[in-house]
Amino acid sequence: MDGVGPSSNFIIRLCSPCLCSPWPMLLEFGRIGTSRTDVSPLLTPKWIFNAATVLLTSPLALAQIQTYSVLSWYQPGPSRISVLLPRSANPPLRVVYILPVEPGAQVAFGDPLKEIERLGLNDKYGVAFVKPEFHDAPWYGDHPVDLRKRQESHFLDCVMPYVTATLPVVNTKEGTFLVGFSKSGWGAFSLALRHPDRFEGIAVWDAPLMQTKPIRWEMPSIFGTQENFDKYRIDLLLRAAGSLPDLRIVLLGYGLFRSDVVSAHELMQSLDISHTFRDGPKRVHRWDSGWLREAIEILLET
Repeated sequence: MDGVGPSSNFIIRLCSPCLCSPWPMLLEFGRIGTSRTDVSPLLTPKWIFNAATVLLTSPLALAQIQTYSVLSWYQPGPSRISVLLPRSANPPLRVVYILPVEPGAQVAFGDPLKEIERLGLNDKYGVAFVKPEFHDAPWYGDHPVDLRKRQESHFLDCVMPYVTATLPVVNTKEGTFLVGFSKSGWGAFSLALRHPDRFEGIAVWDAPLMQTKPIRWEMPSIFGTQENFDKYRIDLLLRAAGSLPDLRIVLLGYGLFRSDVVSAHELMQSLDISHTFRDGPKRVHRWDSGWLREAIEILLET
């Protein structure tokens, strides 16, 4: 274990039984830009949690984006989890999962954690913002055959347990939120509707929510078949969900998918599903086009 003081460029790599799967795995804790090649001897999960607790006494004061690397049974290789904590807050913190729209570390549509950091939303609300990564286009479904393309399972059974075991955040439905747009807006809806016991609320902007066939935007590579896709269809999930009194839903404006967003709003109205809806203004289809502040403010202040 290297230095864990508040001003050190620390990184800890622990070779241990995987917290997310039965594989052995390499856990990496550290700031972006740090790197080491040495690996400590095999350590038990209990020691890992203790080390993480020591390490995480610093980020609350640092309020910088941290990266963690995990191996999951449900992904073909290591994937990162990026975290932005507030400078000061009383744990356990509420946690907002920022769902990516691109695979890996790509940021063609902007970097959401850097935008949140620029806006100071982590400090304003005293919450943890967490962004996972996926090796393939993130549609937040499980492939029916390929076990290394099980994105829903990776998020629910690897990312979330890892975060709650490693960071000073809540491990309850209350205080756990999802934010996304485009593919990840679809993902926020499907995750929350399929697992309403896991999330207090979601905020979604400009997403293709009313798609009925998995034929576009790399959907076939994740969902595989129409039968499997139907398990994740937002329109079918909404019709089967009931009134959802314990799920906060924020549905905002548009860039490319106004028809889908308005249709989802109208469907929820017809089903008496309570939600906050704002039709516009039209914005560029990116994380940093101005909608993110509004989405988080409504989600966390309501």
